[in-house]
Amino acid sequence: MRGIAQTASKLRELSEKQINGRIHPTIKGIGAHTGRMSIGKPAIQNIPTNLRRLLLAEEGHVLVGCDLNRVEPCVIAAMSGDEALIEAVKADVYIELAVAVYGKDKREAIVAASRTDAGSPERKIAKTALLAMI
Repeated sequence: MRGIAQTASKLRELSEKQINGRIHPTIKGIGAHTGRMSIGKPAIQNIPTNLRRLLLAEEGHVLVGCDLNRVEPCVIAAMSGDEALIEAVKADVYIELAVAVYGKDKREAIVAASRTDAGSPERKIAKTALLAMI
């Protein structure tokens, strides 16, 4: 139900913020309280995977994206020189942390679920916890 409510909310946000069929978000390169860039009105950076195909480029143009996938743990690993963390970021550090917390017997399920649109709940919790600690 939560996922359905989030999808409906995002669709409503996109619908309300469009002008002549176009969405013009506000993009700030710096200034977000997280230290990353922010995109708002509407917040298109957190559009669920299943809705991303709704965003289309104008004829003759392309949409370009940039994913700073696991950038924080990679920077921390490089700065700290911690060998275990360096090895973890070579794979998927969030999966490695989830396996360390939930047990090696859950590795296969965590990895398989991480490949789906819904993602692995264990990986999501591990990601949130690691980023909170960082």
